[in-house]
Amino acid sequence: PPPTPPPPPGPPGPPSSPSKDEGLSGGDVVLIIFFSTLGAYFIFGAIFMKYKRHETGANIVPNVNFWTSLPGLIRDGFRFTFAKIRRQDYQPL
Repeated sequence: PPPTPPPPPGPPGPPSSPSKDEGLSGGDVVLIIFFSTLGAYFIFGAIFMKYKRHETGANIVPNVNFWTSLPGLIRDGFRFTFAKIRRQDYQPL
């Protein structure tokens, strides 16, 4: 009998990636440091506000005025940026 031809090549596999044994990437380390620092800021800030400043309720959050105004500041930043992209004048409320 004649020799059988080899089978056609299959679809290409996923692109080769670096070895999985490399551990954490630089971005992983930055995120871990950022969220750990943010958590420590809130935890130790709340402890300080409660026991040194004798605050209660929502005022236990460190810099509560900043954190409550942050969503509005972000909205204003987006409105300003999109107004500049569309070349319109920015009209603050």
